[in-house]
Amino acid sequence: MVLSYYNTSEEKGMNLKSVLINILKNPLILSIGAGFLFSSVGFQLPDIAERTFSYFGVLVTPMALITIGAAFKFDKIRESLSISLIASFLKLVIFPLIAILSAINLGFNAEEVLVIYIVFGVPTAAVSYIITIVMKGDPDLASGIIMLTTLLSNISMTLFIFYIRLIGIV
Repeated sequence: MVLSYYNTSEEKGMNLKSVLINILKNPLILSIGAGFLFSSVGFQLPDIAERTFSYFGVLVTPMALITIGAAFKFDKIRESLSISLIASFLKLVIFPLIAILSAINLGFNAEEVLVIYIVFGVPTAAVSYIITIVMKGDPDLASGIIMLTTLLSNISMTLFIFYIRLIGIV
């Protein structure tokens, strides 16, 4: 929604209807809808297609990160470094902390709290770069956020898991 609302290529008269239309026309949303539809009717791929897609699935994230790294412009990171750092801090520290505290207050057990942390504490998905390009957003900012969260998540996840284990949550 944010990418559609702040899409710089659209006219200033952007409204909720055009935002919803942009979301519904998004190829990722359409793919998820098609996958859900096929899954709900019990559609099965032939074994050879299933195996082929599983090989592609293993390669997608590393290839996406290589592509993002190749498109990364170091001179552009300086322009958006503060925004990238704020977004990374929110993604790796604030949102996972809120999720953990909410899970504890809702009575989740230790394993569930850990899974909730992992879901909220992982780096920004590489697909957000592609979505940013499709939605005519700022791909340099998106790649900066992906790179920073990928690099910093090693530190943040280690510290979070160490700390929640230290205080006895997990």
